[in-house]
Amino acid sequence: MKYKAFRMPLYMTKIHVCTLDFPTEKLKIDPKSICHDTNMALGDCQECKNKDTGSEAVLIRLPNQYKADHVWHESMHAAAFVLKIMGIPFDADNMDVLIYPTEVIHGLIKQRFYKLPVDFLS
Repeated sequence: MKYKAFRMPLYMTKIHVCTLDFPTEKLKIDPKSICHDTNMALGDCQECKNKDTGSEAVLIRLPNQYKADHVWHESMHAAAFVLKIMGIPFDADNMDVLIYPTEVIHGLIKQRFYKLPVDFLS
């Protein structure tokens, strides 16, 4: 069981990252703001709210071991949620708006959650 939280640089949205087996009731997340009935064999990403302040955040649940494809997949969802929370639209004409935060979120998860090296965040 593992948990880490960080703020997305530039957007400052809080991102909670935990293993699939981490009890979400230990987090400062409003239980009504997340879906508990998901198929999380590979991972999960959802919008959530802080149970004390009501501020919007992102919850990512991942396997105990780093699996690049799962982390990239959930990082893409997380980036889309961050942009939605911030009110920043994206589409095929401005995909870099989505790609940058996806890369940063993946790097932060890899470095801070899995304790693996990341070149561009050093």
